[in-house]
Amino acid sequence: MSKKVFVSVVVACVGMYALFTQYTSKPTIKNIDSLNQAKSVKQITSLELTTADMTQELKSTQLNTVTTNKTSPQPLPPITSPAYLPNIVKNTQPVAQYSGDLNNHQAYQDFHLEQQRQLEQRFVIAAQAKILKLEELLAKGRQKKLSQEQLQVAIDKINALKQMQINLKD
Repeated sequence: MSKKVFVSVVVACVGMYALFTQYTSKPTIKNIDSLNQAKSVKQITSLELTTADMTQELKSTQLNTVTTNKTSPQPLPPITSPAYLPNIVKNTQPVAQYSGDLNNHQAYQDFHLEQQRQLEQRFVIAAQAKILKLEELLAKGRQKKLSQEQLQVAIDKINALKQMQINLKD
């Protein structure tokens, strides 16, 4: 007799759950067209980028990170909206394309070598800021008395970044 009562209670609970979930309101998706989109970051479109320009870019990004940390961050649009696209998909930066004669193989190779050189220079600049941040985090880790293994992993990563930076500077 108790098995029948138990089964009846379970069936009743499942039935109530099904009715409850069927008749509750479902969330609606709102359009975010009225929300402000984040301003795009300054984009580099010229292939003629000197080391002085990149140094200036590094200084300006360091100043921006200092000033933006003091202000409140802009709210991001909700992910539930159908108009939401992650920033990685919204690539608005124009890709520099070769505009010379495709039969001139040497000019085409020079173009790609210049692109590679600029990419390496940008890595060197970005690595410098990253190394400083990682060293600060390493100091905090030492203050918090993290294990030597964790500290060694951080030290190895910092050294690898420094070595890559040295290799790319040459």
